This record gives sequence, C-alpha cells and structure tokens, in this order.
Amino acid sequence: MFYQLKLGIIYKIVMSKIVKTKRSNKKKLSSYQRRRIEVNDLQTIGSKLNKLLDVSRNIMAEMQLKILIEKVMDNVTVVMNADRSSLFLIDKQKNECWSFVAQGAGEIRFPVGVGLAGYVAQSGETINIPEAYADSRFNPSFDKKTGYRTRSILTMPMKNSSDQIIGVIQVLNKLDRKPFNEQDEKLLEAFSNLAAIALDNSILFEEVQEAKNFNESILANIHNGVITIDPSGKIINANQSAYRILKSDSNNMINKTYEDFFGIKNQVIIDTINKVRSKGELSELFDIEYFNDDGKLANINLSVEKPKNTKSKVIDLLIVIEDITKEKRMKSTLSQYMTKEVAEQVLNNEISLTGKRQKVTILFSDIRNFTTLSEKSQPEDIVGLLNEYFDIMIDIVFKYEGTLDKFIGDAIMAVFGAPIMHDDDSHRAVNTAIDMINALIIFNEKRKARGLFTIDIGIGISMGDVLAGNIGSEKRMEYTVIGDPVNLASRLESLTKQFPHKILISEYVYEIVKNDFDIEYLDVVNVKGKNIPVKIYGIKDSHFNQHKNISKDAITSYEI
Repeated sequence: MFYQLKLGIIYKIVMSKIVKTKRSNKKKLSSYQRRRIEVNDLQTIGSKLNKLLDVSRNIMAEMQLKILIEKVMDNVTVVMNADRSSLFLIDKQKNECWSFVAQGAGEIRFPVGVGLAGYVAQSGETINIPEAYADSRFNPSFDKKTGYRTRSILTMPMKNSSDQIIGVIQVLNKLDRKPFNEQDEKLLEAFSNLAAIALDNSILFEEVQEAKNFNESILANIHNGVITIDPSGKIINANQSAYRILKSDSNNMINKTYEDFFGIKNQVIIDTINKVRSKGELSELFDIEYFNDDGKLANINLSVEKPKNTKSKVIDLLIVIEDITKEKRMKSTLSQYMTKEVAEQVLNNEISLTGKRQKVTILFSDIRNFTTLSEKSQPEDIVGLLNEYFDIMIDIVFKYEGTLDKFIGDAIMAVFGAPIMHDDDSHRAVNTAIDMINALIIFNEKRKARGLFTIDIGIGISMGDVLAGNIGSEKRMEYTVIGDPVNLASRLESLTKQFPHKILISEYVYEIVKNDFDIEYLDVVNVKGKNIPVKIYGIKDSHFNQHKNISKDAITSYEI
C-alpha cells in the first residue's frame, strides 16, 4: 500500500505535466509529434517506476545493509538524473552526521546543524537549492578541498517508522543543469522512505541474528542437553550437549521422529513424550537408563514440556536432558563406604570431606585365627567366605549410619561420627557390634547346614578426637581418620583373644553407654603404643542370640 501510494503520486505529477504540454503545444505540433512525446514521457515514467520496484525487491532480498543502501543510492543517482548522491546517518552519541554512502568521496563527518545536510538533520526541513553558491547555508569548504563544483542541491530528512529523523539523503547537480523540481522531491522522498525501511529491516535482522547467536551460544555451552520437537513429532534441533549425552550426532537425530530415534530400548522416554503431547503437562524422569543404538548406557534425568507463552507453530515440545552418569558412578562408589543418603549429601556438597578434627567412635572387627583357616582352605573358598561375611557386616554398619573406613585383610574398620556426626555415635557403634555378633551366629548356622566351617570374630570400640578427611596423593585419595582412638580400637580388638567377651570397649565409650547396655569391667591393661594403662570393659553375652532360641525368622533376617 505504501509503495502504491508513492508510485501513484509520481505518476499523477508526471501525467499532469504531459497534459499541460499537450494543451500548450496543441496548435504547434502534429498529432504524430504529440503521440511521440507522450510515448517518450510514459517510457521515462515506466523506467523510474521500475527502478523503485527494483529497490523494493532488493529490500526484501538483501540483508547486508551496506550493500543494500549502496544499491538504493545508485538508483537514486540514475533516476534523479544527478551527478552524485549521498546518505548521511546521525550519530546521536556524538551528535554528528556521517556519510554512510558518499559517492565520489570518502567518509565525511560534521556536527548536526552545520552545513545544508546538518541543517536538515536538525530542522527536518526539505531544502531544494537551484544555485548552491547563492544560498548562505551552503558550506563551500568541501568544494575547495576536492575541486568539485556544486550547483543544484536537493536535501531532505530520512525518517523511520516512528517519524524520527535518522539521517539525511542528498542529491547534487542535475546532469541537464536544470534545478530539481517538485517531481524530483516526491521521487527522492519515495527513495528516502525505502532507504529508511531498509535500515529498519537491517537493524531488526541484526538484532534477531544477535539474539539467535546468543541463544545458540548459550545452548552450545550449557551442560544439559536440549532437544526441540515439531508438531509432527520430528526432532528439529539439538545442542552439542544433547549429542554428547545421548552419544549421537545431527545425522542420526535431526528430522527423525522421536519414536525412531529413542527406539524400543527407551520406551519409557517415548511414553513420557506421548503423555506430554496429549495432556500438555510437564513430565519428569529421574535417574533413568538411556541406551543408544550401540547399546551404550547413560544415566540421565529428563524433562518434557510444551513451551509456554509462545506463538511458535514450529516448536511443539522441549526436552531437557541432564547427564548424571558420572554422578551415578560416584554415588555408587561412595555407597560402598557410606549409606546412600550420606553419599547424596556428599555429592550435593552438603558435607565436606576436607580434613578436620572431630570426635568419633571407632569400631574394629577381625576374624580370629584367619591365617590358620586360610592355610587349611582353598583360595576360592576363602574369597567366597569373605564376600558373604563382608556383605552382611557392611549392611549392619550402614544400618546405624556408620562409614566404612577400610578393609584390612579380614578386618573391618568403621567410623561413627564422620563425615556426619550424631549425638549417639557411641551407642550406634555398640549396637552395630552387637548386631554383627548376632548376624555371625546366624551366618555360622547356615554354614553348618551347608557343611562348611564356621568362624569367630572379635570387636574393639574406642572414642576420641581424630583428624578426619581425604588423605593421599593427587592420583589416589582415601577418606579416613587418623589418631590415637584408631590405634586403641585395634588394640582392644586384639585383646578379645584374651577374654571371653567378643566385644571390648574403652573407658570413654563405657562412660557414655553404661546405662543402656549390660557391661562388665574387666581389667586395667597396658596397651601397645600407650604409656598409661587403660581400663577395658566387655559387653555381656546377654545381648547375643546364643543364649536364646534362634527362630527361623531370625535366621532368614540376614540373607547371604
């Protein structure tokens, strides 16, 4: 509509001149001459209209602003029958006009308000000067520098869609040495409007492109995978993280339906996507296994939702994938030393594993006469025995939220109070020891039933301040505790061979738990590594199943 209006105005002006010419020359020209003039005028009009149409098409096809404006100005020069033309943009920060296109010259800069172009940029008026040197507003300094002789000038403001002056368009010196007329002004206004549209389109394009590049940069660098699906169910886009997590690439993913891509091995994912497509509600999957075509496994969290607050008819679903494979492996590793709940807290940085002093309770257990048993048995039998035994004992340690510090051959070292402290850590350690003895009784009953030899264990428990944290080198770190209570717990375990009691505890532990367990004072002994004799106490046999009838339920409570 805009283009039709401007072109219609030009056509009416030209046609009115033709009619006037016909009337004034009616008596002077023959009918053949008059028709010839009319044809020439119409051809000229058609040529100018075609130039405008060419510029209009260029605006739609060309997004490179510099190239586009140069094309516009080339057409301006030709259509206006001028020697040269220029387009000045306004630099608002510097309050200057600068030549975006200046035919026949390099870049020109001057303050707004200076010279004809500066005056038009400031006032918004159109200035048509038949003779430049006769107008006081003309600045001849440029002519003096270049040797160019300016005669006629047509200068008008260029306005954007908000009617703000964004530049100035100027044509110089008609080639026929005539002044620019009203028709020229209308024609230049049409070109000025087209140039303004081109600028607006280019700025919008650059903003959209910048936003697109910014979004793509974010998608490319975020750790989570992002996949978009169109209404037909085809995958239309994915970032690099999605390819990495799903162990795929664009050739195997883009333009495939999500059913084809995920396949039957990942039916739970397909079912979730189908659910969101039908109901439109956010759906999330946590800690699921994803299998690619090669059978490679990844552990992922996945969410599927319909994009909100968008009119886009292209993107129907947004899938976000979080790779938790490494976290899963770390959690699995940590779960071998502590409960899953504690492992999650460590992974979430809720618990620090850096070295610090804290009060803990240490439990040492050891199989008695294990060396003799090993000499009399096949290695395979010993390994089977230890695996079954350790499985049971570690479950009991975790039951009371203790931490498995290490295996030392057939010995177990467990810590209560690190990395997580409880008010009743000493009680937890004693309960663990009692349950370990009771579980061993059931364990031996089952071994007897299978015709296998039985074992016996001793347990020592002490309490005190230790240094707890990661210890080792850059290549291998181990979470452990170091201090005198560790040594004492080991010595107490060794002393169980000299007493009938299977569990010995230190004086510090006794003072804390004495009101809750049947405990017997045994002796004051000299312990290796300590200068001061220590008091030792034993847990009475009344806590153990060997003095009770062991029910079938009790026996099956510890699976081997």
